[in-house]
Amino acid sequence: MELELPGDMLIFTIVLCYSVISPMLIPFGVLYFGLGWLILRNQALKVYVPSFESNGRMWPHMHIAHYSFSVSIPSHHVWLFWSEEILLCSNPTPTSHNVLDFRLHL
Repeated sequence: MELELPGDMLIFTIVLCYSVISPMLIPFGVLYFGLGWLILRNQALKVYVPSFESNGRMWPHMHIAHYSFSVSIPSHHVWLFWSEEILLCSNPTPTSHNVLDFRLHL
């Protein structure tokens, strides 16, 4: 299943590139991806049976992670841009420049 992506990308690229020269390829590309979608949908609904059911116990953990990252990542970006302004506006010596540059790449 993990090896389908390169083949799908190849088909998509061929159909996209050669559809300018020969528009007759577009229905075959649509048919390929349509049948692939139907087959994967059928497999997901009827073939693959999960080995366990969590009854939604993962949702609270996902919400906590989402909300904590939606606060921490923008604050980290504010700090990063603020420290870059300090780095760009100052005239550091080579030693302090190396220390500041190392701090930015942590």
